Amino acid sequence: ALFCITVAIWSSQSGAEKLIANLIDGLSGDLAIRIEYVALYFAVGSFLQFAARLYPEEMPVWPRRIVVGFSLICAASGFFLPLGLFVRTLLPMQVAILAAVGISVIWTFQALRRHRLGAYVLSASLIILAATVANDVLVAMALLPGIYLGPYGLMIFIVGQSFGMSMKLSNAFNQLESLSEGLEARVEQRTEELDSLNELTRIVNESQDLDYIVGSTSRFMIDHMGIRRMFLFLIDPLSNEITGNGGQIADLSQEDRDFFETLRVPVNPELGTLYRTIQKKKSVYLD
Repeated sequence: ALFCITVAIWSSQSGAEKLIANLIDGLSGDLAIRIEYVALYFAVGSFLQFAARLYPEEMPVWPRRIVVGFSLICAASGFFLPLGLFVRTLLPMQVAILAAVGISVIWTFQALRRHRLGAYVLSASLIILAATVANDVLVAMALLPGIYLGPYGLMIFIVGQSFGMSMKLSNAFNQLESLSEGLEARVEQRTEELDSLNELTRIVNESQDLDYIVGSTSRFMIDHMGIRRMFLFLIDPLSNEITGNGGQIADLSQEDRDFFETLRVPVNPELGTLYRTIQKKKSVYLD
């Protein structure tokens, strides 16, 4: 917004028809020149700051800071320097404007190379704006015959920016919808998990018989959690042995089922992982 306002003020004062002078009766020539130059200087700094907000990672930091700082210093000098000294800042500012155009071109190509959202539309409008601004600077320096084209480039740039911003807003809205749908799915999944845990708690509390609890829990885990089989081993502290105590192993052969159900082995280092798990008193999960 600041960039558009300053460019509008500058373009209205730089042409043959001095719009602000026509709107304000008795506007002195000294003040009119200051308004024109200060608006142009502020436009340079505000544009580079605006560009840095769009794609901050692609904007060269120190070149931007140098050009922005120099343009602000030149703009501020218009409030206290005599007019004769102030107008001499135009030539170095024209060089700074060309430097700003170069920085903007580098920034644009970086955004294109990294495939930023809206970069193609931005690049096209920015190249047109940069070309028209460079034309105006060269015309003002009497290095190129022609007319001022900056206002037309600004109009194209604003249209391109509007389109690019609409693309960003649309993308943000789509992401919001996707996140909302994902959140709803997670809430639904979590609700189902809580219902399953409540059902498991109800089943376990139906009886105090260990075989019934182990069998019911195993069936529930297989039905709801995608587990293939589940079996419980108990440790007899008196004999220091591991014993089988039921579960869901119906998909095993009869020989394997008999092995688990009649298992009774002493707890010793030969058990390997089971022995270390028992000694550490921590859970172990086999996939």
